[in-house]
Amino acid sequence: MISLKKLGSFLFYLSFLLLEWGCGNAEKPPEKDVVIDPAKLGERVSDNLKLLIDYSSDNGGKINDSVVLKYLPQIRRIYEDNNYSSVWSSEENWNEIADSLYNFLDSVKQYGLFPSDYHISFLIDTRKMIARDSASRQDAALWSRADVLLTEAYLRIASDLRIGRLERDSTTLRNDSLLTPEYFLSCLNKAVASRRIKESLHSLEPSSPAYTILKAGIKRFLDADTVPDAPHDSLMEKFKRIAVTLDRYKQLPDTMPPAYAWVNIPAFSLYVYDADTLVVESKVIVGAPATRTPLLASTITNFITYPQWTVPYSIIFKEMLPGIKNDVNYLQKKNLMVVDRYDSVVDPATINWNKMSKTHFPYLLRQRQGDDNSLGVLKFNFRNKYSVYLHDTNARSLFSRTNRALSHGCVRVEKWKDLSHFLIRNDTARFNVDTLGAWISRAEKHVVSGFKGLPVYIRYFTVEGKEDGKLKFYKDIYKEDSVLSARYFAGKK
Repeated sequence: MISLKKLGSFLFYLSFLLLEWGCGNAEKPPEKDVVIDPAKLGERVSDNLKLLIDYSSDNGGKINDSVVLKYLPQIRRIYEDNNYSSVWSSEENWNEIADSLYNFLDSVKQYGLFPSDYHISFLIDTRKMIARDSASRQDAALWSRADVLLTEAYLRIASDLRIGRLERDSTTLRNDSLLTPEYFLSCLNKAVASRRIKESLHSLEPSSPAYTILKAGIKRFLDADTVPDAPHDSLMEKFKRIAVTLDRYKQLPDTMPPAYAWVNIPAFSLYVYDADTLVVESKVIVGAPATRTPLLASTITNFITYPQWTVPYSIIFKEMLPGIKNDVNYLQKKNLMVVDRYDSVVDPATINWNKMSKTHFPYLLRQRQGDDNSLGVLKFNFRNKYSVYLHDTNARSLFSRTNRALSHGCVRVEKWKDLSHFLIRNDTARFNVDTLGAWISRAEKHVVSGFKGLPVYIRYFTVEGKEDGKLKFYKDIYKEDSVLSARYFAGKK
C-alpha cells in the first residue's frame, strides 16, 4: 500500500509531467513552493531540484532570464547520483560545507576573482531571507535554487582557480588536457565527501611563490579602496590587472624547473632562480611597443663572446636602407659590412643603392664584432621562431632610464656577466671564470656550449607582490592587460 508521503510526491511530479507533455518542454519551476510540514521539506526540495535541472536542460542552461548554468551536465550528474537530494542544506538549515563555501564567497576578491561570476548577490540575499523569515525557510523552491547555484559557484571557482579565465594560447605551458569539467566535478565530490570545501579550493591554486606573494597583497590593496579620495575606477582597473596576472600564473607549468631565467617585460627585469632562490637580478631593455619582445619559453644552450650581428631585414628596410641611400657612409658610421649570398664582403661603393628595395636586396648587413657592436661583447642563444636573444649592448647608459622599452625585440641584459657565470657554474674545469674574462679582455670570439641548458621564460606580468605585503604595478607598455581586461572582465564587479 502506497504511503501518503509517496502519494503526495507522485501527484506533485504528475502535475508537472502533464504540463510538460502538453507543451513539449519541461515546465518552468515555481517561484515559490512553501511547505508547511517541515518533515516534507526535504522531499519537496528534491522535487524542485529535478524540475529546475530539467527546465534548465530544455532551455540552454537557463534557470531564469538572468542566470545560465555553465556546468549543467555536471550539476545534473551530482544530483542524479545523490537522488536529487540537497547537497548544501537539510531540515531548514545550511550544513557545514555550505557555511564554508559562503565564507569563501565572501572573500573571492582576495583571490583575484569577481563576485558577480558566482551568483553571489542571489546567494547572499537568499541566506539573509532564510535567516530572518520563516516563510522563506519553508520555501522548497528557494532552497533548491540556492542549492544548484552553490554547486555551480563551487565548480566555477574551482575552474577559475585552477586554469584561470584566459583562453589557452601559444604561451600556455600547463598540461591541462585532464582539466575537463569532469575533473572539477570530481573535486566537488571529494570536497563534499571530506567536508573540506575551503581546503579543496586552495589545493587547486598555483604553488608558485610569486603567485602566493602576489595574492597575499590583494587584501591590503582592497583595503585602500576605502580611502575617500581614491579614484574608484582606477582601483577597479588595477584589480583587473591583478586578475589577469594571477591567471597568467595559471598558464605556467605546475612545477617550474629547478633553475630558470625569467624576463618580465613590463618590469624591465631579468631574474634567475636556482632552487627557488633568486641568484641573479638584472635590469633589461626590451622591445619598443612598435617592435615588441615576444612572449616565449625556450632554453639557453650557448653564448658567444664578441658576436657579430646580422641585421634583420625588417630593420634594414625600415631604418637602414633610407639612411644608406642618403649617404653610403652610413654603413661605416654604424660599423656595418655588406655580405653577399656566398658570405663574401662586398664594397658598398660598388652597389647601386637606389635600386635596392624590399623586393630586391641580395645582401646581408652585418655589424663587426667589438665594443661598438649593438650586441655588445656577449650574446645568449636559445631556439625560437622570432630570431630574438638575450645580449649585452653598446649603449649601456640606457639602463639608467625608467622606461626601457627601446629595442627592436631582443632583450639587452645589464648583468650579462653574472648570467654567463651562472651558466658555467658547474663546469669550471672547461670554462673557468678567469678564462672567460681573458677572452673578453682580448676581444676574442668564442662559442661556449656544453653546459646544462637554462630554461628561459619571457613573460608579461604588470603586477608583482613584494615581501612587505605591497603590490608593485608596472606600466602596461604593450597594452596587453587593457586588451585582456576588456575581453574577459568587462562589466565585472
